[in-house]
Amino acid sequence: MKKILLAASTATLIAFSGMPTVLAQENQPTARPLEMWACSFNDGMDQDDMNDVYEEIDEDNGDARYGAWQLNPYLIGNLPNEFDFLYVGSWQNGNVMGEDLTSMHAGAYESNESWNETVTCPGLLFNSWTIHPGAVEEDGHYFVTLSDCTTAHGVSNGQAMNAIRRYSDYLVENGQTEGRSIWFPRHGGGDADFDFKLVTVYSGPQAWGDAWQWEVDNRAFQQRRNFMNGLVSCDESRVYSTRTIMDNLAR
Repeated sequence: MKKILLAASTATLIAFSGMPTVLAQENQPTARPLEMWACSFNDGMDQDDMNDVYEEIDEDNGDARYGAWQLNPYLIGNLPNEFDFLYVGSWQNGNVMGEDLTSMHAGAYESNESWNETVTCPGLLFNSWTIHPGAVEEDGHYFVTLSDCTTAHGVSNGQAMNAIRRYSDYLVENGQTEGRSIWFPRHGGGDADFDFKLVTVYSGPQAWGDAWQWEVDNRAFQQRRNFMNGLVSCDESRVYSTRTIMDNLAR
């Protein structure tokens, strides 16, 4: 199953309560362990089969403070289309992650076999830091953007985070309340060509479109440049349509 990565630490990189928390919720820790898997359907398998796997995962993880989401590519530019979707899961904290993985290694999870029969998924484990919490959607659907970012020579990740936080504060002060998070790669890769991922979570396509228009009308890119120029650079973001698989993070 997907969590074999954490046991072996040899999987390769492709590369929320609710998605806004993970990708950016109040009254929750500011940092969480987060797993991301680039999944391809095995021969003869499709989304219906994966939905059956999700039902098993929900049963296996029913008591764990864990959330999971499927990110379907919408705009991914030049990113090689070597996967069908991204699976993102997050635990409330590292202690919960350890308890969950202990149960998995003890053979308590029946979803492992079904997962391996349905998809092949290399992955990576991140530290997810909340910059700004977003709204939780009742229907569990979001629009999510992911950008790969690198810090300038001599600039620390802390300095880069502070610059992004200042820009986020500017957006919030001007009514832009989408969720924002930073993901730092932690385990499973080893050859990442970025320092962190900048993640923004919108409540849906309308919110994404409204934010895009506001940034154009207010020339927000100039403020972004003022806050981050010389400290951090990020590539063009990829856009994903996201559905919630399960969400027990607030338990």
